[in-house]
Amino acid sequence: MISNRQYPDAANRFSALSQFKTRSNYGTGRISSIFEIDTLNSLGTEIEYTGEVSKGSSSSQTELTKQGFLINSIGNYRQNDDYNTVATTANYLHKFDNNGSVLKLIVDYTNKESTGKNNYYIVQKISEQAKDSTYRSNSDATYNIVSADASGKKVLRKGMSLNAGVRYTYTYMDDHSLYEDLTADRQWIVKPSYGYALKYKEHIMGAYAAFSAEAGRWSLIAGLWGGNIRKLRMKATASTGTISTYSRT
Repeated sequence: MISNRQYPDAANRFSALSQFKTRSNYGTGRISSIFEIDTLNSLGTEIEYTGEVSKGSSSSQTELTKQGFLINSIGNYRQNDDYNTVATTANYLHKFDNNGSVLKLIVDYTNKESTGKNNYYIVQKISEQAKDSTYRSNSDATYNIVSADASGKKVLRKGMSLNAGVRYTYTYMDDHSLYEDLTADRQWIVKPSYGYALKYKEHIMGAYAAFSAEAGRWSLIAGLWGGNIRKLRMKATASTGTISTYSRT
């Protein structure tokens, strides 16, 4: 994609040209299976993978002339991003009778990882003096989610049943970025104040029980639910900083 803007007048002139190009590759796959042990017991599993790779480049050039004073700026950017997600599920089903009384066990696991590598190069020229600003950033994010669910249903008689279950969910997140600045002597230095880091854990536990009954046009549902949420923020730092520039001839 190319865009061009121009705003000339008698004493001042501004023009800008930008180009952007990106390419993405995406793929996904899934495998599932069900195994019946006997008439009362069965197992099921499923795994799914999703991956995406994105590469992009962009450039910009601006020129400002104000009363004979010229300011020129050129920027080049490169971005590479990767995303990978794996999700798995396993479940077990046991039938107690032919009336609908069952026991269910389900375990889910999801892992998502993303990385980003970006490079930036900017040159600003004012009259005969030029200044460079070159930096790069690397970001990584990892998410892990695990959940386990056990539930049961007991049919006491026709139209009357008891349901109960417990559930646990664990969430972990690690998200951070690193910025590096290129100095005038061509050395990469880390800019800690410009990046960020966040690590986070969460535990959620819950249990429920419910009684239901039906008689003619009447229906009754009564239940209890209780839960506990525990959050632990391990580390968090914010980003506040500047990227240095250096003059060249």
